[in-house]
Amino acid sequence: MLKAFCEWSRPYQDQTRIAKASGRPFKVGTLCGYNAARFDFPLLERHCKANGIFLPFDFRVRDAMLVAQSVGGDAQGGLRDAEAPQDVVEAVGVLRRGSAGSA
Repeated sequence: MLKAFCEWSRPYQDQTRIAKASGRPFKVGTLCGYNAARFDFPLLERHCKANGIFLPFDFRVRDAMLVAQSVGGDAQGGLRDAEAPQDVVEAVGVLRRGSAGSA
């Protein structure tokens, strides 16, 4: 099932990376979803590693939940801008804290 999912993602692998060891190019895609950074990506990463399957996704995950939390404010139980970790803000594609317009 995992191998089939990785194969299914092949048409969406549009980012070229260069392998450190061989210097050869390879493609990865962007994983997107709700809670994808904290749940889906770590789960996929762990299972791919355990099964010797190449993980075809970039480690910079687009996570709608993290964007919502970073702009949600206290009333919705979200993070305030000052509490949103910079790496999370960058990983989800928000250019300015408190603005999900570019995500």
